[in-house]
Amino acid sequence: GQSSPEPFTVSRTLVADVIGKGVSVFAHDASSDARFSEGQSIIGQQVRSVMCVPLRTTDEILGALYVDSLSGAGRFNEPDLELLAAIGNQAGVAMHRVRLMGELERLLLDTIKAIAATIDARDGYTHRHSERVAALTGQLAREIGLTEPERQTAELSALLHDVGKIAVPDSILNKPGKLTPEEYAEMQKHPVHGARILENIQSATVKAVLPGVQYHHEKWDGSGYPEGLKGERIPFLGRLLC
Repeated sequence: GQSSPEPFTVSRTLVADVIGKGVSVFAHDASSDARFSEGQSIIGQQVRSVMCVPLRTTDEILGALYVDSLSGAGRFNEPDLELLAAIGNQAGVAMHRVRLMGELERLLLDTIKAIAATIDARDGYTHRHSERVAALTGQLAREIGLTEPERQTAELSALLHDVGKIAVPDSILNKPGKLTPEEYAEMQKHPVHGARILENIQSATVKAVLPGVQYHHEKWDGSGYPEGLKGERIPFLGRLLC
């Protein structure tokens, strides 16, 4: 667009009006329309024609969609306004769905984090262990240059890495002495239990953490569990958490 001392002044006024009243604004010829007689950006940018429609859902207005044409371009007409209004309605519904999905995702993650905290509290030896591992994982992720989304995935994986302990009996989880070979074998199943529990959740965010949950006890030399993987055969998140 062209530069202006006060860019989008009229646009903001229009948008506020459209959002406040929930009605479309249309000016076939903005320069001769009394509503824009004092609009400096209309004059400075030589705006010829303006349309602004609400982005609406069934029960609320989320924003507005604004378009204009400059001098030398064609003027908008009623069919253009109808098309823009239809686009505004569709966009509003889409935005509403995205917002709802985001709220559901946050609720899901908060619930999972609460479960992880409960499991940590159940295991007196490792109280708040998952929180500490998540904090250290975040620091390590930054140190090795992971992106912000990658860091968030790594931290969430760390926070959830012991969720499979929910399937480990208390008699083993809180045994004061050394575990028997049979008890230790049962304890070694918790990474697989955790991955199987979480893989039932239909969320891309949760699915991304599964490698860390399932493989956080694998070791570079192959002496870890549950699969005894070696070196780079261990998924990256598993190596990072270990």
